[in-house]
Amino acid sequence: MRNLYLKFQKIIITLLLVSATISLSIAQDSCYVSSRGTENGFDSYLTSFAPNTNCVNHTDFGGVAWTCNSAACFGRCVIQFYLPNIPTGYFYSSASIDLFSNPAPYSNGGQAAMYGTNECILRRITSPWNDNTVTWNNQPTTTTQNEVLLAQSSSSTQDYLNIDISNMVGDIYNDLSQNYGFMIMLTDETYYRNMIFASSDIADTSKHPRLNICFQSTSGVHEFSVNQIKLLMANYNKEIEITTVSGLNISNIKILSSDGRILNLGYQNIIQKDNNKATINIDLLARGVYFLNYSGVSRKFIKL
Repeated sequence: MRNLYLKFQKIIITLLLVSATISLSIAQDSCYVSSRGTENGFDSYLTSFAPNTNCVNHTDFGGVAWTCNSAACFGRCVIQFYLPNIPTGYFYSSASIDLFSNPAPYSNGGQAAMYGTNECILRRITSPWNDNTVTWNNQPTTTTQNEVLLAQSSSSTQDYLNIDISNMVGDIYNDLSQNYGFMIMLTDETYYRNMIFASSDIADTSKHPRLNICFQSTSGVHEFSVNQIKLLMANYNKEIEITTVSGLNISNIKILSSDGRILNLGYQNIIQKDNNKATINIDLLARGVYFLNYSGVSRKFIKL
């Protein structure tokens, strides 16, 4: 009976610690921008037309399905950026990539969707590759986890800017030694269709693929009144409940470890009830200190 009372008391103390104060850490973003160049990574073109040929200096970056000498041929591309270490006093927050239309594409006129959609997939690469030896036949492996869809183009010269790849880059930051970059390919490799961007081998460096990574500081406090936002430990320390009012919506929910790694809880464990209510199952988390990140807000909590 005494043990049950102590457990209940411990839960009550946790509730008070987490919900009594509505002072939330608002992180000052520190963003890192890297244009893909020889000092920041590498990229390469892969083509089934010459499956054993390395095309490291190709000016196109994208997905291709066309015909070559009257036979079907396909193109995919791989890219790797050097990623900075997470700065002391910060945790990883978000990442995006900018892809610019190639002003002088080698592959059949840039963005083209003659026989169906030219939408592409951006996937994380899961095995090592070398930009001077990679070919279609020895292309690296990829994972569909947190892959990002690039929707069908609306013009032949369309740029794709601010593509949210936060979850994929977060997966890399879980183990930075496994940073092998990304592959782009068509979702449907049936000719005739292309989605062509500029690679890092075109002369105009402003068109090179560009990676944007943001970190958030764990310092700095912003006051929210109690009627704007509530954060509560619930169900015997197994869930976090978030409620907001006054038009402040909840979005981009993430749980981070104390050293800034995004933890993959799975969509089934994050229940978005509506725009201003959410429940997060944290039952599988080990005891320790974590950060809850949502809607640009970072909040430290303790799992007992």
